[in-house]
Amino acid sequence: MSCQPASGLSRHSACGVFQKLGFKIYATEGTAKFYEKAGVKCEVVNKIAEGRPNVLDIILNKQVNLIINTPWAKRDTIKDDKC
Repeated sequence: MSCQPASGLSRHSACGVFQKLGFKIYATEGTAKFYEKAGVKCEVVNKIAEGRPNVLDIILNKQVNLIINTPWAKRDTIKDDKC
């Protein structure tokens, strides 16, 4: 069974819509590359283990309004959030 996007929207169009509404898009390196290929500009931010400033810093500084976690099935997301 495959999941189809609503109203013919592509998976990355939601970020494009948020960007058009004036939101700044932050993404870790791999996610930013994916979105930038689709025309969505992103500010790259470090994962916690990659140094500072990182995703936790932007959350604690209240620089974000919404967080979307995009785990990858072959990657251990629990390890990604460890310091």
